[in-house]
Amino acid sequence: MKYNYLIATLIYTISTMPIYSQEIVAPKFNYIIDSLTEQLTTKYQNIYDLSNFDFQIIEVQEIEDQVFIDIDMIAQMTLIQHPIHNPLVQVLWQEANLLDDSTDRELLYDEITQYVQEIEFLYYQKQEESAFPFTIVYKKVAPEDFEIYTRFDGCIYSCEKVLTKSTINEKLTINIGISEEIIKEILNCKTNLNGWHYDRLEARDYALKYGTAIPEFSRSNGQGSDCANFVSKALHAGGIPIDEEGEWFPSPNGLVVTSGKNWIRTGYNKNGGVIPYMISKGYFFEQMHENLVSAGAIMASNKSSHVALITYGDGTTIKYTDHSSKRKYKNQYVYDNQDVTFYSPSTLIQ
Repeated sequence: MKYNYLIATLIYTISTMPIYSQEIVAPKFNYIIDSLTEQLTTKYQNIYDLSNFDFQIIEVQEIEDQVFIDIDMIAQMTLIQHPIHNPLVQVLWQEANLLDDSTDRELLYDEITQYVQEIEFLYYQKQEESAFPFTIVYKKVAPEDFEIYTRFDGCIYSCEKVLTKSTINEKLTINIGISEEIIKEILNCKTNLNGWHYDRLEARDYALKYGTAIPEFSRSNGQGSDCANFVSKALHAGGIPIDEEGEWFPSPNGLVVTSGKNWIRTGYNKNGGVIPYMISKGYFFEQMHENLVSAGAIMASNKSSHVALITYGDGTTIKYTDHSSKRKYKNQYVYDNQDVTFYSPSTLIQ
């Protein structure tokens, strides 16, 4: 495989490493990139078409006796399996046919039909550039023995073997025994009674538009991280109103200290934040079923204070957009079993 400019970037990056690492890491990189390409192609086969693979090195760090290389695999990703064939949709149709209550049965039919139509309209046969975040880890004394992990804002997570043969469909089949809970959730979904409307696609569009923008709050300006501020801005763009009394409001002058605590914090440290605020107001709820995560939902790390906005959810794959303590160079990343919690909007979207 040829990666042209990015290979030149890799050579430069490696040249900044200690001499003892350079000679071994450089020849290994082609193998690592090819291995990740094969893994991703195999994992998503028959459901997605992945093409035009590239990669981008984000950061190289030395921590004690280990070297950490953050790398994004990048591909054009297209949903090629029609949503009517999604295993979740198939099971929901079967369960709907078994409902005794005709009103519930028709409601579920309508919800499934709308769901399929939305996925078809938004995602089916639509090509999108998507990034898959990984971290390569090796010890300084043995750089030839490397491990590869998925990551989410600096936190790394155990991932499958590089040359795994499991596919997305196999995983869905294993996890499909949640249909009764999902049906209950769909039938119990409440409409908006607050006099305003949350448009989750407007929130998504805001996140995608500004995902690669320079963060308002960052390490470079000494104001930490922009993740909660970015998610709050996206939610507000989707229609959730500013709440001065509830301390959910943006900074009027670009300073963290003048932002509402529920706007600027995630909630991870139990001292207020966008997640507990949205739950307390009844705007969002913890989503237990990844299959139902859709654009406009929130994704929160369970290992660190970090949140992101979901910008893609087709019942099989979830993608997110986030800000951090430094600028992101891609605006949509693929979720891959990182240790996170999802929160979905409580209202039906018109």
